[in-house]
Amino acid sequence: MSDRICGFVVILEKDLREEGAEQLMKSIKLLKGVCDVQPKVSNFDVDFGYARGKLAFKEKLFKFMQDDYLEDNTEMKRYMK
Repeated sequence: MSDRICGFVVILEKDLREEGAEQLMKSIKLLKGVCDVQPKVSNFDVDFGYARGKLAFKEKLFKFMQDDYLEDNTEMKRYMK
C-alpha cells in the first residue's frame, strides 16, 4: 500500500514582489486538485540561512578541490604550506 500525498511545498528561485506573486498564486490555484495557496513572506532569517549555507558549501567545495589538486601535484604542496 502506498502513502497518500496531501500537499507540496514549492520554493521560488528568487523572491517576488507581492504584485507579481498574486498572478502566480492565481495560476497555481487553477491546477486540478489544488485546494489553497498561501504565500510565505521572505525575511532576513531565511536570507541569512541561505547565504550561510551557500558560503559553507563553497568553502567545502574549495577545500575538496584544493585537496584533490594537491594530491595530483606534489610539487605544488611545497608552495601551499
